[in-house]
Amino acid sequence: MFNTFVTNGYLTPEAVDMISPYLDAATVDFEGAGDPIFYKEVMRVPSVEPIYQCLEAMKSNNIHIEVTNLIAPRIGDSDEKLLKLACWIIGNLGEDTPMHLLRFFPGGDMFEVEEIPTASIEKARKICCEAGLSVTKWELRDDMTCPKCGTKIAIKGKYHGSTSARLKILK
Repeated sequence: MFNTFVTNGYLTPEAVDMISPYLDAATVDFEGAGDPIFYKEVMRVPSVEPIYQCLEAMKSNNIHIEVTNLIAPRIGDSDEKLLKLACWIIGNLGEDTPMHLLRFFPGGDMFEVEEIPTASIEKARKICCEAGLSVTKWELRDDMTCPKCGTKIAIKGKYHGSTSARLKILK
């Protein structure tokens, strides 16, 4: 059995050290590409720095990390901030750290904000690929099974990039 967190990453390095013997993986959610102003003004979080410290502590404790980033229109869709986050992930967590881009839909306290257009997600994907986060090796069979053991992989669809693209298989 494996244990995983889905978290906003607001844990101290000491808390990560304490939980690490019991934690195998974590998905850490960013919003607005980790922009400190976005976190202060929209989310009412005083500092985004503890999230970066948490991620570094998870990495040093050999916890598998995946990062998500919610892209919200006008207030959390800065190309510059997204590029900065992608570069930080590559430089501090490694180029094989999965990064997921989430599309904003109105809800909660933000019904007045329109949903993020598909074109914005596609543009964000290009920015992340330019930084170095991309599908680098694709080895799944067409039926989404592992070519070595035949296990069905829980992945939806097929990569729609160039035929030379490859998906880096996680260990």
